[in-house]
Amino acid sequence: MVEQQISVENKMTLNKKRWVNKKPRIIEIEEHGSHTMGFLTPVTENKQIPFSIKRVFWTNGGTKDTVRGNHAHKETEEVIVAVSGTIEIEVVLDDMNRKVYILDNPCQGLYLPPNAWRTLYFNKNAVCLTMASTEYDPNDYENDMVNWLQRDYSDEKFFNE
Repeated sequence: MVEQQISVENKMTLNKKRWVNKKPRIIEIEEHGSHTMGFLTPVTENKQIPFSIKRVFWTNGGTKDTVRGNHAHKETEEVIVAVSGTIEIEVVLDDMNRKVYILDNPCQGLYLPPNAWRTLYFNKNAVCLTMASTEYDPNDYENDMVNWLQRDYSDEKFFNE
Protein backbone atom coordinates (compact mmCIF):
# COMPACT_ATOMS: atom_id res chain seq x y z
CA MET A 1 0.00 0.00 0.00
CA VAL A 2 2.84 2.41 0.85
CA GLU A 3 4.60 1.60 -2.46
CA GLN A 4 1.41 2.41 -4.37
CA GLN A 5 1.07 5.78 -2.57
CA ILE A 6 4.65 6.71 -3.42
CA SER A 7 4.18 5.88 -7.10
CA VAL A 8 1.01 8.00 -7.28
CA GLU A 9 2.85 10.92 -5.64
CA ASN A 10 5.76 10.50 -8.04
CA LYS A 11 3.33 10.37 -10.97
CA MET A 12 1.76 13.66 -9.88
CA THR A 13 5.20 15.23 -9.53
CA LEU A 14 6.10 14.05 -13.04
CA ASN A 15 2.86 15.54 -14.38
CA LYS A 16 3.69 18.86 -12.73
CA LYS A 17 7.15 18.86 -14.27
CA ARG A 18 5.74 17.91 -17.66
CA TRP A 19 3.30 20.83 -17.60
CA VAL A 20 5.54 23.36 -15.87
CA ASN A 21 8.32 22.89 -18.42
CA LYS A 22 5.99 23.53 -21.36
CA LYS A 23 5.99 27.16 -22.34
CA PRO A 24 4.48 28.89 -25.37
CA ARG A 25 6.97 28.84 -28.21
CA ILE A 26 7.29 29.09 -31.97
CA ILE A 27 7.64 25.74 -33.73
CA GLU A 28 9.32 25.58 -37.14
CA ILE A 29 7.58 23.38 -39.73
CA GLU A 30 9.57 22.35 -42.79
CA GLU A 31 8.03 23.01 -46.20
CA HIS A 32 8.79 21.25 -49.48
CA GLY A 33 8.41 22.71 -52.97
CA SER A 34 9.16 25.86 -54.91
CA HIS A 35 7.61 29.18 -55.83
CA THR A 36 6.76 27.85 -59.29
CA MET A 37 5.23 24.54 -58.12
CA GLY A 38 3.82 25.63 -54.78
CA PHE A 39 4.60 24.26 -51.33
CA LEU A 40 3.61 21.27 -49.23
CA THR A 41 3.94 21.65 -45.47
CA PRO A 42 3.43 18.29 -43.69
CA VAL A 43 3.17 17.88 -39.93
CA THR A 44 3.56 14.73 -37.88
CA GLU A 45 2.20 14.27 -34.39
CA ASN A 46 4.82 13.83 -31.69
CA LYS A 47 7.45 15.15 -34.12
CA GLN A 48 6.92 18.75 -35.26
CA ILE A 49 3.74 18.80 -33.16
CA PRO A 50 4.70 17.89 -29.56
CA PHE A 51 1.56 15.86 -28.83
CA SER A 52 -0.87 13.38 -30.38
CA ILE A 53 -3.34 15.29 -32.56
CA LYS A 54 -6.98 14.58 -31.66
CA ARG A 55 -8.66 17.52 -33.41
CA VAL A 56 -7.92 19.93 -36.26
CA PHE A 57 -9.98 23.00 -37.10
CA TRP A 58 -9.56 26.26 -38.97
CA THR A 59 -10.97 29.73 -38.66
CA ASN A 60 -11.50 31.93 -41.70
CA GLY A 61 -13.79 34.58 -43.14
CA GLY A 62 -13.08 37.25 -40.58
CA THR A 63 -13.10 40.92 -41.40
CA LYS A 64 -10.30 43.38 -40.70
CA ASP A 65 -9.49 43.39 -36.98
CA THR A 66 -11.44 40.23 -36.06
CA VAL A 67 -10.71 39.18 -32.45
CA ARG A 68 -11.18 35.58 -31.29
CA GLY A 69 -10.04 33.38 -28.44
CA ASN A 70 -10.23 35.13 -25.09
CA HIS A 71 -10.00 31.82 -23.26
CA ALA A 72 -7.63 29.25 -21.79
CA HIS A 73 -7.84 25.46 -21.94
CA LYS A 74 -7.61 23.41 -18.76
CA GLU A 75 -6.04 20.34 -20.43
CA THR A 76 -5.72 20.94 -24.16
CA GLU A 77 -2.41 21.69 -25.85
CA GLU A 78 -2.58 23.47 -29.20
CA VAL A 79 -0.41 24.50 -32.12
CA ILE A 80 -1.78 27.45 -34.09
CA VAL A 81 -0.64 28.20 -37.65
CA ALA A 82 -1.50 31.24 -39.79
CA VAL A 83 -1.98 29.41 -43.08
CA SER A 84 -2.70 32.73 -44.79
CA GLY A 85 -2.52 36.34 -43.64
CA THR A 86 -1.33 37.59 -40.28
CA ILE A 87 -2.54 36.66 -36.81
CA GLU A 88 -1.26 38.40 -33.71
CA ILE A 89 -1.65 36.23 -30.61
CA GLU A 90 -1.45 37.71 -27.13
CA VAL A 91 -0.60 35.05 -24.55
CA VAL A 92 -0.92 35.55 -20.81
CA LEU A 93 0.47 32.95 -18.42
CA ASP A 94 -0.67 32.37 -14.86
CA ASP A 95 2.14 34.56 -13.49
CA MET A 96 0.56 37.40 -15.55
CA ASN A 97 3.54 37.55 -17.91
CA ARG A 98 2.26 38.69 -21.30
CA LYS A 99 3.86 38.02 -24.67
CA VAL A 100 2.68 38.78 -28.19
CA TYR A 101 3.48 36.44 -31.07
CA ILE A 102 2.98 37.39 -34.71
CA LEU A 103 2.20 34.51 -37.05
CA ASP A 104 2.57 35.40 -40.74
CA ASN A 105 4.42 32.39 -42.10
CA PRO A 106 2.68 29.04 -42.74
CA CYS A 107 5.92 27.27 -41.79
CA GLN A 108 5.67 28.41 -38.18
CA GLY A 109 3.22 27.44 -35.49
CA LEU A 110 2.69 28.71 -31.97
CA TYR A 111 2.66 25.96 -29.34
CA LEU A 112 0.28 26.76 -26.46
CA PRO A 113 0.36 24.54 -23.35
CA PRO A 114 -2.66 24.05 -21.10
CA ASN A 115 -3.65 27.08 -19.01
CA ALA A 116 -2.26 29.73 -21.37
CA TRP A 117 -4.79 32.53 -21.91
CA ARG A 118 -4.91 33.50 -25.57
CA THR A 119 -6.46 36.31 -27.58
CA LEU A 120 -6.12 36.18 -31.38
CA TYR A 121 -6.22 39.29 -33.57
CA PHE A 122 -6.79 38.51 -37.26
CA ASN A 123 -6.07 40.71 -40.23
CA LYS A 124 -8.54 40.67 -43.12
CA ASN A 125 -8.77 37.25 -44.83
CA ALA A 126 -6.40 35.52 -42.40
CA VAL A 127 -6.83 31.74 -42.11
CA CYS A 128 -5.90 30.08 -38.82
CA LEU A 129 -5.33 26.31 -38.56
CA THR A 130 -5.33 24.81 -35.05
CA MET A 131 -4.17 21.33 -34.04
CA ALA A 132 -5.34 20.22 -30.59
CA SER A 133 -4.37 17.42 -28.23
CA THR A 134 -7.97 16.66 -27.16
CA GLU A 135 -11.35 16.24 -28.73
CA TYR A 136 -13.76 19.16 -28.27
CA ASP A 137 -15.06 19.45 -24.71
CA PRO A 138 -16.85 22.64 -23.64
CA ASN A 139 -15.81 21.93 -20.02
CA ASP A 140 -12.14 22.32 -21.02
CA TYR A 141 -12.63 26.02 -21.74
CA GLU A 142 -12.14 28.78 -19.20
CA ASN A 143 -13.78 31.88 -20.69
CA ASP A 144 -13.70 34.07 -17.59
CA MET A 145 -10.25 35.51 -16.91
CA VAL A 146 -11.04 36.19 -13.23
CA ASN A 147 -11.97 32.52 -12.68
CA TRP A 148 -8.90 31.46 -14.65
CA LEU A 149 -6.63 33.51 -12.39
CA GLN A 150 -8.26 32.09 -9.24
CA ARG A 151 -8.21 28.41 -10.22
CA ASP A 152 -7.17 25.68 -7.81
CA TYR A 153 -3.73 24.12 -8.36
CA SER A 154 -4.08 21.26 -5.87
CA ASP A 155 -2.74 17.92 -7.14
CA GLU A 156 -6.01 16.04 -6.99
CA LYS A 157 -7.95 18.66 -8.97
CA PHE A 158 -5.39 19.99 -11.40
CA PHE A 159 -2.82 17.30 -12.14
CA ASN A 160 -4.91 14.16 -11.84
CA GLU A 161 -4.86 11.95 -14.95
